[in-house]
Amino acid sequence: MLNEPTTNDTLAEATDQACREQEMAEPGPQAATLQQELHTLRCMIDNMPINVMTLDPSDFKINYINKTSVETLRSLLPMRADDILGQCVDIFHNVPSHQRSILADPRNLPHRAKIKLGEQTLDLNVSAILDKNGEYLGPMVAWEVITRQVEMATNVQTVAAVVEEMAKSIEEIGRQVTQSSTIADRAVGEAEKTN
Repeated sequence: MLNEPTTNDTLAEATDQACREQEMAEPGPQAATLQQELHTLRCMIDNMPINVMTLDPSDFKINYINKTSVETLRSLLPMRADDILGQCVDIFHNVPSHQRSILADPRNLPHRAKIKLGEQTLDLNVSAILDKNGEYLGPMVAWEVITRQVEMATNVQTVAAVVEEMAKSIEEIGRQVTQSSTIADRAVGEAEKTN
């Protein structure tokens, strides 16, 4: 049976523990195969080009962070990104109680949110990690920096508003030209009658 990792455990330590437990339960080639599979899985998650973190739901401390997240956070945090493991997720939120209420209950997940981290905007996609019995092990957060996309969307909205305003102005100019033409036609008609 796999022990739940403590706050300071990494994914590597948790999977190594699972391998040791499997070896004690079933020594032999199956244990070696399981150990290789767990090592491969750990390497895949650690090196995938997606930012991933997991949290302990009892204290909301980060109990796993992949290498991609550490690299991304190096440019975003006022603290060392290498020290983020074991920190409470509250450091990312202005109103931690709101996030805690969402993350504490797997029925609230999946959940998607955009948050500000300094000048940057992050898109968070939170999913529940459940064990084979359906017990909640904690939330997994896949996230990305979307500041440029948000700025582009804002710029597109600004341009769209300017275009809409220009269209209204052109429509008004067209209306005034039509009205002036009608007045001119009347004036010409009146002038011809007087001649």
